[in-house]
Amino acid sequence: MFKFLTKFFEGWIDIEGAYNQCDKAVSQLQAYKANPESFTGQKKEKFDLVVSDAIASANQFVDMEMEGERNWPGIFREMHKYLATIYFQQGLIDKAERHFLKLKEYGLEGERDYDEINEEFRLQDNENSGTVESSDDAST
Repeated sequence: MFKFLTKFFEGWIDIEGAYNQCDKAVSQLQAYKANPESFTGQKKEKFDLVVSDAIASANQFVDMEMEGERNWPGIFREMHKYLATIYFQQGLIDKAERHFLKLKEYGLEGERDYDEINEEFRLQDNENSGTVESSDDAST
């Protein structure tokens, strides 16, 4: 029985750790996008490590889903949401789209997450388009 409890709590810690890593990565990606010049040297190295660790942690759960090891649809949905958000923030659209589209398989909550991410990145695309246009105008 002790072995079972150990496995249970190890799993809980991994889940909690994955959530924490992903939250931190999303937050740092937003900060990076707002001011990329502030991420140099060691700060940039730490930032890269935070993002890669979050991706690895989230993918660990996505892999469990693919292998059918666990039936944790809420956790799997949230990990797909994190990965879609992280990859979108990085500009890795093909990777983001895979996880983004997967959200629709998770019922009403998945649809909400899909709509939320779709709105967020559609707005960002519009903002980026405006930024590109204004910087082009400034150079003319």
